[in-house]
Amino acid sequence: FKMSLFTNAGGLSNSENVRMSPDQAMLSDFAVKEVTNMPVAHSAQEEQVDMKHKMPVSFGLNANIAISKRFSIETGATYTYMYSESKQELTDAERKTEQRLHYVGIPIGIKYDIIKNNRVGLYAGAGAAFDIAVSGHRKETWTAGGEQSLPDKTKMQVRGIMPSIGLNIGVELNINDKLSVYAEPGMRYYIPNKNHYWNSGDVDYVIQNYRTQHPLNFSLQAGFRIKFNTKR
Repeated sequence: FKMSLFTNAGGLSNSENVRMSPDQAMLSDFAVKEVTNMPVAHSAQEEQVDMKHKMPVSFGLNANIAISKRFSIETGATYTYMYSESKQELTDAERKTEQRLHYVGIPIGIKYDIIKNNRVGLYAGAGAAFDIAVSGHRKETWTAGGEQSLPDKTKMQVRGIMPSIGLNIGVELNINDKLSVYAEPGMRYYIPNKNHYWNSGDVDYVIQNYRTQHPLNFSLQAGFRIKFNTKR
């Protein structure tokens, strides 16, 4: 039985900026979810949108339980913070929107030990994860004529989950018979979910974040493991 504490540099894709035409912006960042059957309330004819999603930051705690000599199952809990911002240049004003999302995830996976001895281990793994947004906020600020408005803050009522599947390979270095450090590069695909949205009043908006814009992510997870009831 092992416990792992880790941090994850996720989202190593080829771009962080997403430039959209006015029509695309109206259909994505400011689109009303189809199930509401309501018209889009924003006029985007004169807007130029530059949407930027920062790389997510994650850390968590996992438990690993051996089910055979080489196979083990793994589950736990992760926390992820995601930040995004957009700036819209209108005819005589600028609107800046900042978005902060907090997710808690539940990973489930299986691991196969390729090499395992008292000093080093090499393994491969596969699994799925389900991330749930536990908190979200948006802050909107207008600038016109050199003056800035007071921030308009909105609490986002986020619905739905963000499912994903992934593959990884890891290297583990034993410090002693109880403690080890590891590095685990991997690839993860975030499955699009049209039921993952946020609500503002009577209107449902499509969620926009780094992982919806870059669903295929390459990441590097690193941390340490504590072993319990180690058998010699």
